[in-house]
Parts: sequence; C-alpha cells; structure tokens
Amino acid sequence: SDTGYQLSDENIRYQMVTFLIAGHETTSGLLSFAFYYLLKNPHVLQKAQAEIDQYDEITVDTLNKLKYIDAILKETLRLQATAPAFNLATKEDKITLPGGYEVCKDDFILVLLHQLHRDPKVWDQPNEFIPERMLNGGYENLPPNSWKPFGNGQRGCIGRPFAWQESLLAVALILKHFTIELVDPSYDLRIKQTLTIKPDGFKIRARPRRSVNISLAPHVKQSEKLPEQVSKTRTLASEAPLYGYNATVATLDSAVQSLPNDQPIIIITATYEGRPCDNAKQFVAYLESQPKLDINYAVFGAGHHDWVNTYQKMPTYIDELIEKAGGKRLIERGAGDAAGDFYGAF
Repeated sequence: SDTGYQLSDENIRYQMVTFLIAGHETTSGLLSFAFYYLLKNPHVLQKAQAEIDQYDEITVDTLNKLKYIDAILKETLRLQATAPAFNLATKEDKITLPGGYEVCKDDFILVLLHQLHRDPKVWDQPNEFIPERMLNGGYENLPPNSWKPFGNGQRGCIGRPFAWQESLLAVALILKHFTIELVDPSYDLRIKQTLTIKPDGFKIRARPRRSVNISLAPHVKQSEKLPEQVSKTRTLASEAPLYGYNATVATLDSAVQSLPNDQPIIIITATYEGRPCDNAKQFVAYLESQPKLDINYAVFGAGHHDWVNTYQKMPTYIDELIEKAGGKRLIERGAGDAAGDFYGAF
C-alpha cells in the first residue's frame, strides 16, 4: 500500500500453489501426529471428547472455546513439528558460539526443532505428550523462541491462522462424530519425510459414534446442576457399542423396580447438598426398602472434595445399598473429583 506495487497474476498463481501444497502437507501431517498421540494416550482422548461433547454442534464460533483441543495441537507440534527445521545465519563477519564454535558470515546453522522443543531447561518431562502444559498460561509464559513450529523471523508462516482453524475444526468434528482406534494396536511411531515429516504406516479405523437415545433429553434438564454426570453418561453410552453393548441411558428414578438382571448396569451419580440428585430420590428410597436384587453393577461418583462432609456420600451409599440387596459389584466404585483429575478417574 505504501509503494503502490502489485503482485503480477503469475506471482499470485505461484502463491496459491504454495498455499495449496505447503498448507496441505503440514496440516495433514499435524493431524496425523495428533491422532497418533491421542490414541497412544487414551486419557487425553477421553478429555478431548468430553470437551467437544459439551456442544451440540461444532461451528467456527465454537473453536475458540476448545481450549483442550488447542493445547493438544500445540503439544503435538512441540513433539513433531511438521516443518522440522529452519536456517539461521550471522550478520557479522565472525562470531563465537558457546562451546567455542566459530560461525562465519557465509555459514548457515540448521535449527532442529526436534531438539529445540525438548530442551529440559524449558520442558518438564520433555519427551512426554502432556497437553496440560499448554493450559492456564503455560503456553503464554514460555521463554522466547522455545516453541517455533511455524518458522522464524518477523514474517513467520503466513498460513498459520488458517491452518490452525482448519486443524481445530477437523479434530473437533472427527472426535465429535467418530470413535477412532489403531488398525494395528502395536504400532509405534515411524517417521517418513517428503516435503515435510509425517507418520509412516499409520492407519486408524473410524466408526460412527452412536448418539445417546433421545429419551435422555428430558432428563438432562433435571440434572443441570451436575453437567459432568450427563457428559460422562453420554461418553460411556457412545463408546459401549465398541465392546458389543447396546447401551440404554435412563435416570435412576426411571429404573425403580425395573433394573435388568441380564446386562451390566453402570450408575453415574453425585450428591446434591447431602441428598440424592433430583432424578435419583425415588431410586434411593426404593433401595432403602431393601428389595432383592440379582444384578451386575458398578458405580461412578462425581463430586468436589471441597464439600468435605458430603463428598461421594450418595454414590457410596447407593453402592452399599445395592450390594446389601444382593447386587454383584463388577468393579470397585470410581470417584471423580472435579478439583483433581476427574477425567483420569473416569
């Protein structure tokens, strides 16, 4: 705008080809690495899907809210920058680097991001995939030049905003609608290099995630005080078909005197002000009447340890009542603490 100079049509065509090829290569590589790390770290995958499942649909407006997906992509690029190096040169005739290495004006130094991004002075457990390190100011407070997957210098990567939006959208939509798994569960990362780097021989299988039965909708309103329960119920129901189960979702009150004895029952519940949740009061009263139950069950409790006197009170109580009534516990009661690693416990 200052000079009035315009790019020629030919130059514009060249730039468009560069965007198409370079953008496709790097973004597809990033997505491949991201799904590899998600599948090798199932607890991260579960947290990612839980974040996405908070939204009925994924739109451009949703993307800025996906903080954990954003952290996953940043951590992926830390470990596997798809454009893995850049050159530096000195403007001076000669300089001496730490260690006594002399660099002249015509020499080039190749900066390998695989090494730069694993500097133990910057990164705790540098070889581990830990997206949480990019959250809560962790990314913003990084030392200068410690995370450089988009290149170096004032101009950097012109396609960065577009590539980031594209990657966020792709990961969110895939995890929203599909359950993914490794074709070969024993696969370990191998790298191949063309214009950029990408996983070699990495194949995944995707299956549609079954949506939770529509009958859940009216019950969700009753449980608005406890969104974690609803989220976890949705997650469990959508994953069940992978293991041969056709899950049915219902409130506890709707199960009074109708608990099935020919299939496992998973109860996800919490405590509200020391009492059962709104949609579990009748169920608890039913258990207190000491019915005879021949069921296989498991209980997962949601809560927050700051409520010391009531933390996990009702999940524990329900678990004990069912056992006393003759129920067979499939697994020890799980406890999710909203102030700790809730997703890991789940």
